[in-house]
Amino acid sequence: MSTKNIDRHKTFIKSTEQHRREMQQRSSISNGSRSTTTLPPQQFNLPDIDRDDDDDDLAYRADDAHSNGRTHNRRQSASRRDDGSTREGSTSNRYQLPVCNRFGFIIDDDGDNGVSNLRNFGDDGFGEDKQSREQAISRILKREKKWLDMVDNWDKWILSKRFEHMKKRCRKGIPSAVRGKAWFYLSGGHISLAKYSKFYEKLEREPGDEQVNDEIRKDIHRQFPNHELFREANGPGQQSLYNVLKCFSIVRKEISYCQGLAPVASILLMNMPPSHAFWSLVAITDHYVPGYYLAGFQAVQLHGKMLFGLLKKHAPVAYRILKKGEIDPVLYMFEWFMCLFVRNLPWATVLRIWDIFLCEGIVVIFKAAIVIIANTLTSDHKKLDQHDILNLLKHVPEKDLQESVFIPKVLKLNLTDKHLKQEHRRQLHKKARGK
Repeated sequence: MSTKNIDRHKTFIKSTEQHRREMQQRSSISNGSRSTTTLPPQQFNLPDIDRDDDDDDLAYRADDAHSNGRTHNRRQSASRRDDGSTREGSTSNRYQLPVCNRFGFIIDDDGDNGVSNLRNFGDDGFGEDKQSREQAISRILKREKKWLDMVDNWDKWILSKRFEHMKKRCRKGIPSAVRGKAWFYLSGGHISLAKYSKFYEKLEREPGDEQVNDEIRKDIHRQFPNHELFREANGPGQQSLYNVLKCFSIVRKEISYCQGLAPVASILLMNMPPSHAFWSLVAITDHYVPGYYLAGFQAVQLHGKMLFGLLKKHAPVAYRILKKGEIDPVLYMFEWFMCLFVRNLPWATVLRIWDIFLCEGIVVIFKAAIVIIANTLTSDHKKLDQHDILNLLKHVPEKDLQESVFIPKVLKLNLTDKHLKQEHRRQLHKKARGK
């Protein structure tokens, strides 16, 4: 891992204010020009809310994670076997529980999840025969134990050479049972929760801006309606999503609400309780993708230019095709980066990308984008027009995005924070020259 990212994680054991100052100084690669896109100092905008040091928040405890095998947000663990089928006798008197895959996505009568190949590809998939299943379960339990040990001794892991080992474990994939807690710690959200105990619960009781609230309500039903957490209109899952986004709009008034926030908040809620999701969302927008959700999306546009520049070295054929077609990078990369691939990959692949993203930062989003473009645009596509090229990038073959195929290519790509810094400087220099 680069020195930048190691230092980023070291600051997690410092005060929240110092953590923010240091991270803001190191985020110029994501912010673009500091004179135009640096975020204002992050201050909470509810001074009348007293801090409460008594923290009885619904912590995602390791023993609960291990016993449930999923986050406590998911209600299906008590009624579904490992293979995704429902148990006899688990039907409520009021309604029939849906059959879901291991990620919580509902399987319809045709066996379709409605989301990119979610049923067949999973980081916790077991073999078909008994021996294979037992071996797989044993292997997963050992990995879970290692992760629980890391989380319980977090400061020791991030302040020592063992951090490189943590990075390897993130790249290998975080076990589902501990993923939510691991993400919470990797993001640094636990620091804010410890400092501002009960703050989220008090934010929930604040009315917020009604115009912003209406915008949030309009988007809630569009967020993964085929996932068991969000399937019920105005149900607990949708209400939690609304609360997280409303609370975020209160404490980050310079952003308020942006549609790209909803998918990001949704995946967090699928893996952790609302208060953890809130603080993780704040950490991601402050430190991982600062400027992304501000009006004008200057940071995203800058990253689009950086991505195009990096293609020249890492995917020269695709670079020439895109250059010849005079295709603005925003046309193909905007949703990828804004939603951090939550809406563009099979779910098992999404989770693996996020495991790495929360450990290594934005560089993995660039790497994933380059792999998609390089694999999709080949010499056979040199004569395609702009419409056909964009259509190819929007409808990438499912087989190319499977976890077992896609993730190794992402990890193999030689792109580092140093390369991003160099390309960042180059793009700013071009902008200064008016090119």
